[in-house]
Amino acid sequence: MAPLSSRFHSPATALAGSERASRFVGDFQAALPLYEQARDAAARSTDRGLVLASKIDVLKIAVKEQRPDAVPELKRLAAEADTAGLKFLSNQSSLLVGEALLNAKQYPAARQELQRVVSRSDRMGLREVLARAHFLLATVAGNDADTARHFAEARRLVEEIRKESGSADLIRRVDLGPILTAPSR
Repeated sequence: MAPLSSRFHSPATALAGSERASRFVGDFQAALPLYEQARDAAARSTDRGLVLASKIDVLKIAVKEQRPDAVPELKRLAAEADTAGLKFLSNQSSLLVGEALLNAKQYPAARQELQRVVSRSDRMGLREVLARAHFLLATVAGNDADTARHFAEARRLVEEIRKESGSADLIRRVDLGPILTAPSR
């Protein structure tokens, strides 16, 4: 199956692409109206993946704003994506659930969710999601050895991605850049 981004050619895709450009530099408030427009455009689509992706995109903002009310909906979307066979979207939603739980200081639940994301992402070869999950796990690992291990793995994965992409701009991405710029732990 083609990657999610190459399968969607619609107004919703164009809007989501604009949002992703905003996300690249971290302007989530500017991205929110674009996410919402993409979600509304996707609602008219018969492509279940596009509809789910656009809903997840809107909820990313809620997570970045540290709103725990996003957790139930993200869990529902993760289950729906999993049922539909959209494993990447399911895993991405679960990563956002873990981040939202971490923001809400629900550390044991965040750790459990993020460990599931690590396991699934590793099996699926989703290095960006895997790196982010390891990075978030480093903040709730519970001991110095686990913290260091998760942080080192996150940094190693992002360095691999950066070398393969040949782009120095990776450091500007709000999802992966902090992994490279955070002080060593």
